[in-house]
Amino acid sequence: MNIVELKKSIDTGTFTNLYIFYGEEYTILEEYIKMIKNKIGCECKSCESVSIIYKTLNSKSLFGSGKCLYIVRDDKEFLTAEQMWDIERKLKQKGITIIAKYGNIDQRSKFSKKFSDNMTSFDRLSENILAKYIKKDIDINNDNCEYLINVCNGDYGRIKLEIDKLVNACEYFKLKPDDCFRMCKSADLFYVEPEGEAFELVDSIMTRNYKTIYQLLEKSKRRNDNCFLIFTLLHTNVKQVLQLQLAGNQGDTQKATGLNGFQIKSAMKYVNRYSCEELVRFLKYIKYCDSGIKQGTISEDMALDYLLVNVL
Repeated sequence: MNIVELKKSIDTGTFTNLYIFYGEEYTILEEYIKMIKNKIGCECKSCESVSIIYKTLNSKSLFGSGKCLYIVRDDKEFLTAEQMWDIERKLKQKGITIIAKYGNIDQRSKFSKKFSDNMTSFDRLSENILAKYIKKDIDINNDNCEYLINVCNGDYGRIKLEIDKLVNACEYFKLKPDDCFRMCKSADLFYVEPEGEAFELVDSIMTRNYKTIYQLLEKSKRRNDNCFLIFTLLHTNVKQVLQLQLAGNQGDTQKATGLNGFQIKSAMKYVNRYSCEELVRFLKYIKYCDSGIKQGTISEDMALDYLLVNVL
């Protein structure tokens, strides 16, 4: 079930008894949960796991009050516990609804195939859609929209917080939106993640931009960036690129790789910068450097230099 279908079902009041929401766009995900909750109009409770609900479906003490909506978060057990996968029928009999939330779900898994009609992916919104949402809340020009999207790393939740800040500032200072935006920007009122510049270094390494890699590395050292953060970012990107390159042109890339749409889009710009053999070696050296720092055999100051010498 995609988001359009989900929205239509909510608008028409056509509900299912099991929803499985996943993805990085947590703010939108939560908004849809709120819509379902308001539309159903029943008691809403949090529950640690689906198994607790499954085991007590026949318990009058738990379900005696009629309709109820349960929110379950990151229940890894449910993803593999096939003995519970008949739960939707049981929920329907009792008038119970479950919304299970996950950060990510492997699209190649049995679980995904079994519950494909119940699953909705909340991937990162595209820049065009984010810009439309921003302009809906505050009328700023395209350049300012782009800046806001970039400074918030495309996170709609963070963008909404910055929009609230702008709206309040506009009202307080009696300024037009773009004038207020310039004032806030010049006063450094927009929150910028300290890791933001580390992403530039990772991007430079992944694109093999030899002109900027070592300049950014020196800046990273002067900022005293956490090298484990950089290793983590590199490992994530290298692994995703390797998955894409190994999958090749298999049609449904998400099914072939287990990556979601946003992950695929982010990794595509790095595809074929390294061969598969180089990417495998890259992963090995990341692991070697990470272990070396923890064991004290490699200096933290030299770990990234050592990695780059061996992979570039």
